[in-house]
This record gives sequence, C-alpha cells and structure tokens, in this order.
Amino acid sequence: REHMFQLALTFHAGMEVVAYEWGAPSWLKKLSPDDAAQHQIASAYSRFAGGWQGTHPYKFGTMNDMVYYVRGGMEDWAYAGSFDSERVPPCEPNTFGGYPKEKTVYNNSTLRAFNMLIETSNRKTPLKKQLGT
Repeated sequence: REHMFQLALTFHAGMEVVAYEWGAPSWLKKLSPDDAAQHQIASAYSRFAGGWQGTHPYKFGTMNDMVYYVRGGMEDWAYAGSFDSERVPPCEPNTFGGYPKEKTVYNNSTLRAFNMLIETSNRKTPLKKQLGT
C-alpha cells in the first residue's frame, strides 16, 4: 500500500547459505513459480559474497532443501501472501496498538517480494575480538 518491496534480505547465522522460497511444509518438494529467477539471484549473491577465509562460496537453494522449513516464515509470507490466500487469512492484530483487519487483506500483487534468507556464518556469536568498539 505505502511501500512496494521487491527484494529483501533476512540475515541469520548457524550455517553459510543463501536460501529462497519455499521454506514451508506446505511446499515440500515443490518449486516456487519464480524458482528460476530466485535461483539466478541467489547464485549471484553467492558469487558476490564469495567465501570466508578458508571456506567456499555460500551454497544456495530453497529453504526447504538447504536450511529447514518453518510454519509462518516471513520469507514465504512476503513472497506468496497475496496469491496463497488459503494459507494467509485476514487477521486483526492487537499488539502495538493494533490496526484494521482491512490492512491484512491482500490482492494478487501486494506481497510478491523475493525475500532471500542469508545464513551468514556457521558461528552464531562472533568472537569478542571481531566485534566493533
């Protein structure tokens, strides 16, 4: 409505991988409608990032295959929330002051962001000497 997000990145740690849709049990063993484009973008991210000292460039693939699936993950919602209405029903949020139910109803082009999950490092907590001052 006010902003149209086309590309987004989510950063996590625990492995080194660039992952994209799908990452939900509803879509196990299935490719997203935009799999070829997402695959090309993830490949480019992997080549651009390279590897850490002594490691190979980031692996890349679907979240279901490379990481693990989650129920209600932001990446799949931001990508498919507008065309998978069966799995994304309207709601009436009440946290942070709430907002109208109408703002949770999406047309077929509202949520279509390619939201890649970047698992940045095998180590979840950097060494103290690697942190800033």
